[in-house]
Amino acid sequence: MILQRVLLLVAFFPLVLSCGVARAGDNSLTYDYYLNEGIAAFKAHRDQVALDYFNRAHFLSPAAEEPLEYINLLKRVYDGRLEDLSGRPVEKDRARVISDALDHFGEADVAPQPGTIKPAPVAVAAKPVKRLDRVTIDDILGANPAKPSIRLDTGSSVVIEGKDILRFLVVDPGFFTVKAEGRDQIRVEGLKWGSSFLHVWDQRGRTTLYVEVFLPHAYETPEAPQTAAIVEHAPPFRMRYTLDNGSFYSGRDMTHLRRGSSTIQESVAIDGETPYGALDASLSATGFDPIVEIPTYTLGLSHIPLKGTDDLNARVFDGYRSLSPLTLPGARLRGEFVDVRAFENMVGVSLSHGGYLPSISSLSPGLTTTRDSFIDAVSVSLFPVSTQHRYTLNYATGYGTEREPYLTRKVYSLQGEQKAGPFDLNAELARDDRTTASLAGIKWANGLVHQGVNFRNINKEFTTITASPSNQGEIGATWTTNTSTDKFSAGSFVDVYQDRLYPNADDPQALNYDTNAHIAIPLGQYSWDTSGRYVTTPGQASPRTYAGVDTRLSRGFPVWGGRRGTGYIGASDQLSRFEFSPASEYDRNGVTAGVQVPLTRSISGFANYEYSWLYEKLTSDTFHPAVMNAGLAYNANLTENLVTNLGLTYRNELNVKGANSFLAGEDSVAASAGLTYTPKKDVTLFCDSRMRSVWSQVPDGPSYNDLDLRFGMRMAWGLGLAFDPQGTVAGFVFKDRDGNKEFTPDIGGVAGDEGLPGIKVRIGDQVAVTDARGWFSMPVRARRALVAPVMESLPQGFVFSTAAFAKVDITQGRTKRVDFGLTTQSGIYGVAFVDVNGNGLPDQNDHFIAGVKVLMDGKAAQATDSRGAYFFKNVMDGKHTLTIDMSALPAGYIPLVKVKSEVDVAEGTTYIFHIPLKYNPK
Repeated sequence: MILQRVLLLVAFFPLVLSCGVARAGDNSLTYDYYLNEGIAAFKAHRDQVALDYFNRAHFLSPAAEEPLEYINLLKRVYDGRLEDLSGRPVEKDRARVISDALDHFGEADVAPQPGTIKPAPVAVAAKPVKRLDRVTIDDILGANPAKPSIRLDTGSSVVIEGKDILRFLVVDPGFFTVKAEGRDQIRVEGLKWGSSFLHVWDQRGRTTLYVEVFLPHAYETPEAPQTAAIVEHAPPFRMRYTLDNGSFYSGRDMTHLRRGSSTIQESVAIDGETPYGALDASLSATGFDPIVEIPTYTLGLSHIPLKGTDDLNARVFDGYRSLSPLTLPGARLRGEFVDVRAFENMVGVSLSHGGYLPSISSLSPGLTTTRDSFIDAVSVSLFPVSTQHRYTLNYATGYGTEREPYLTRKVYSLQGEQKAGPFDLNAELARDDRTTASLAGIKWANGLVHQGVNFRNINKEFTTITASPSNQGEIGATWTTNTSTDKFSAGSFVDVYQDRLYPNADDPQALNYDTNAHIAIPLGQYSWDTSGRYVTTPGQASPRTYAGVDTRLSRGFPVWGGRRGTGYIGASDQLSRFEFSPASEYDRNGVTAGVQVPLTRSISGFANYEYSWLYEKLTSDTFHPAVMNAGLAYNANLTENLVTNLGLTYRNELNVKGANSFLAGEDSVAASAGLTYTPKKDVTLFCDSRMRSVWSQVPDGPSYNDLDLRFGMRMAWGLGLAFDPQGTVAGFVFKDRDGNKEFTPDIGGVAGDEGLPGIKVRIGDQVAVTDARGWFSMPVRARRALVAPVMESLPQGFVFSTAAFAKVDITQGRTKRVDFGLTTQSGIYGVAFVDVNGNGLPDQNDHFIAGVKVLMDGKAAQATDSRGAYFFKNVMDGKHTLTIDMSALPAGYIPLVKVKSEVDVAEGTTYIFHIPLKYNPK
């Protein structure tokens, strides 16, 4: 492929790569840290440090009042409008060091003081991998009969659909997990890089699938917002390149291996922010043996800043679209797509037009990419982002000469979601050309118990616009319940339904039942889990009954070097009856045991054994199938940039007679080796190989060898190209007369709030000055800007009634309004503390007491918080009385100041009334 060769050539010129890692922190933890450190610095009279801490806490949580209270308190210090009721002079000189704090806010992190520890940044996970779509066993077999394969990334999953999946078996566990999801589905989820075989038994018998788990694509780590950056510019565009190359060989021995299949997947993508939205574009190509190159490409623009819309997204070329389970459950289309919300998120509209593309993902690649099959779809929602209610009208139509003949021409449906107290209700009513279908459900929680009931009534002739719906022809209901506590977790699923698609001709009205349940209980060093399933289908054309239960007891145990291993024992019981298939009737009991032990830091081993007693009803024969698995794994960092993994597994099946042994009838030895090389951040090269020798344990079964080779790379780099939007930031700085924190203009001759002239307002790295009306305006070219009045330009006696800062996202060609309210209202502040050094002032070594209550004028009350502080805000000027409530004072504490004090409050002044205490346990 030309694209592959060009990009491979570019990839190995490291001079074009520029890589970086963004840091991020947990905002809630950082807020508490900054607030606590600010209070400690304030009490230690380190005001510049304190103000910087409070600024950062206020930036992270603008709605929190406490940081703003301290910022205003320090403003009073700077103004010299702070008076100590004890008669001590306030150190006016200490205010001088805070005058330029806002000017330097965000230029550097606050240096930690002795005895303090800055919180460690919390790592941000890479961009999550999208869960892949559902795929049927028929799709997998049709795509590659020589090697039916499933390929997925670590962290992603896929649902495999069959018909009455009774059992599945993973040959080499550890690379992926498999869980049942209903009677016809299993979910495969990738855990770590590697591959293994998955055997699935359903009505067709046994199907063997080759499951490959790949490293995820190289995604840029989300950029962490700087805690208090004055201005943020758009990050540079990023380019990503991905290559996966794999070949599968098989033959009767290693000297006669022939390539059975080959797959090459590569993609290049670019994304970044523009003034007109976030742009992303990608081009990928998939090649198979025989070589058929299948290109996919897409171009999207999201969060387009169009006036009158809340969220506008557009995409052309390839896109995955879905409306609802009964209209368009999901399809890959090549066309044009638009999603928009408008009228303050009251209405959402989704539009789709495109040609239908077969599934050519890594799961089930096809050999054609275009058909004469097209889909138009529209969805209109009321309250699309509401968590209380949402109502949607969906419509989809399909046309073209190559559409499947059984598909309907059009489908429309009405969906609704409504929250009613503790209940979440949902429903969908749909109609196609011929008939109707409906779904409805209700969910609720009672303490730790979560339950849900879902109803379905789907006519046997109903189809969606792309496929037959799940549970076609059924009328029924399911009930699920789950609970989890520290002592146990449990859940159950009950499905009762009538099958009208393939009914039992003798009893078409009979009900079918499918139930399962599980419970897990920790028992000290042990853990016990049990699951069971019961199925009976007297109303189906091929009635059957199945019952099974599995139980397991596990325990961890110490091994050398402080390591821990795990071991388990278990038992199972199964019964299967098929009215029209006697060969599938059996009773099966089994026991199993296993252990996994870390032998060294890099080497671990596992072994497990399962023994069964199998009675086949048709022949009245009894068999004793058994299987033993054992293996070693080596994983190590050879260098800082080089990681290797080696594996050796052995599988031995015994007494595989019997059609229902659920064994592959094969013994095997497999060896694997892999290397991952990361020369730079965002650059990963890997290679992987797996060899297997298989010999049959059943007559006429083939013995063979196979070899799987894979290599590839993941890369990302910055392009040095960035686009900042240009907008305007404007607003009022005003005297908040009524204290409502909003600017009120003059209306109908009634005076509103008074604008304050001459106030400097920092907008990013620029400074604007308010005019005679208190209005400021400044053009800004940036992604985001911090807007804040400059502290020293505020009039004496004024403090903030609104937030002191605003973080503004700049939108191309639009004006963002930010108003700042100021007030001259006074306040009273103090700290209750055990005065260890007897100086009458709160110091870092003093003990601060919570719960001390102070009354003002015998009515208003404030209690000290966990840091010993209290605030009376918005105190009117005039005389007031402060009283220490002795009845609420903790036992053993005696105040060292007067219990009752009077203060004559002047406008625009904050007063200090500390409460030093003496502790007398007697």
